[in-house]
Amino acid sequence: MIEKIGQLENKGKVHLLDHKFYRRVAIDVDSCLTGIEGIDLLAKIRGVGKVVTEMTRTAMGKGGLFNIALAKRLELIQPNGNDLDHVSNIYIENIVKDARGVIKLLQKNGVDAMLLSGGFRRSIIPLAEYVGIPKKNIYANDLIFGEKEEYLGFDGKNLLSQEKGKKKQIEELKYKKTGLYAIIGDGVSELETEPETDFRIGFGGFVSRGRVVKEADIFLSEQTFAPLILLLLNPQKIRRIFYEQPENRELLVKAFNSMSGVKFNNKARLLKQSIMELYEEFVFYAKNIRE
Repeated sequence: MIEKIGQLENKGKVHLLDHKFYRRVAIDVDSCLTGIEGIDLLAKIRGVGKVVTEMTRTAMGKGGLFNIALAKRLELIQPNGNDLDHVSNIYIENIVKDARGVIKLLQKNGVDAMLLSGGFRRSIIPLAEYVGIPKKNIYANDLIFGEKEEYLGFDGKNLLSQEKGKKKQIEELKYKKTGLYAIIGDGVSELETEPETDFRIGFGGFVSRGRVVKEADIFLSEQTFAPLILLLLNPQKIRRIFYEQPENRELLVKAFNSMSGVKFNNKARLLKQSIMELYEEFVFYAKNIRE
């Protein structure tokens, strides 16, 4: 009886997000790192764009349908290898603002950045190289092609082709890579990674989904990755950037300026307060320097 009461009490508690250092960040690709939905572009190339786009919207907005929707969409599209190579170029052309600089800065300050996508590895590899993320940190689906690059199927053993694949993938990663995990993406699949992830950031720079706006710990509404500097690094590391890394100060200022597009969930109020205090500290310092 006492144990049940304790469970009910914990269920009602709001676990506040403090301003911590997130050692690992999993970044979604489609409609997050890039403004393109790769599978929708493949469908358009193959002349089935309208049907597949609606299927994608349903899968992303509701969750819990990914593995079924993936198989159905690929069966309709029948993409070839050259199509995936074309998508990789369009990915890079539509990359989110500040992605390269922010990822480089985060890596310099100890963050292990990974790409975690329900998209296709072959299209994602060039994008990862462009933003400085190594191949070993790409977690995505694998398509199977024949000798003439014709579509034969996809790897159903890949965790990301399965129901709640992102949650399963992070659960597996945590056995090898320790530390706090953050995830950023536009869809419900990122929300579903709880409790394997410690911090869930919704991204609405390209498309805004109602459930993500409501349930994400933080929601970014503007098309920039700049706020991630303030959200993933703790105050000590942010101060180090400001005082000891002048080459990154401009990007840090941009992060502060972009906070107007950040929606903080109630549980993230301590994080918001900490960021505001840092801003006031830096403004005070800059004012004294000028005087």
